Amino acid sequence: MSGILLADDEPAFQRLTGAWLRGLGHDVRVVGDGDAARAAFAEAPADLVLLDLAMPPHHDPEAGLALIANFAPAPVIVMTGHADHALALKAIDAGAWDFLAKPVDPDILRIVVARAMDRAALARELAALKARDTGAEDMGLIGTTPPMAALRDLIRRVAPTRLPVLVLGPSGTGKELVARALHHASPRADRKLVPIHCGAIPPEWDCARFSDY
Repeated sequence: MSGILLADDEPAFQRLTGAWLRGLGHDVRVVGDGDAARAAFAEAPADLVLLDLAMPPHHDPEAGLALIANFAPAPVIVMTGHADHALALKAIDAGAWDFLAKPVDPDILRIVVARAMDRAALARELAALKARDTGAEDMGLIGTTPPMAALRDLIRRVAPTRLPVLVLGPSGTGKELVARALHHASPRADRKLVPIHCGAIPPEWDCARFSDY
């Protein structure tokens, strides 16, 4: 289910619209004023906000417009009985996803909500993909070529496992960077990574003592 925050001060509209949206499979929270809407979103961000503009405590569409920025990055669908062209432009300029005049046509609302929820889902997916890439890129694995993309994908797949990984390559190709990226993306990222220059280890040393690391 998808989380929707419905902010409207009309009890009948709250009941009817809330029940209708739940019937479409959405999880809906209902609040009746601007302050409550801001607090509810801060406590648990919604995927979508349906916002009446003229709500308590101000009952002023301009105050409702000022609320829109508090709900980023969720799309906001503005619903108001104060429907005019200038107000609609102000709402879109303030960051609203769409503007609907009351009384709201259920078929139009269904379409607009579906489009907004799709947009929110795509935004979350993009954010997740960017977050997945950040770990490797922070360790110096930059580049957009297919081999680099394949390397980052391999690191993401291997890092969560407990398998030993052997990184091969000529001197200067970034083997230690790959090792650091693997460590950074693994469940052991909060533990120390201990690089050891094997070529500098004297032959008489007992390398078995490093196994505990």
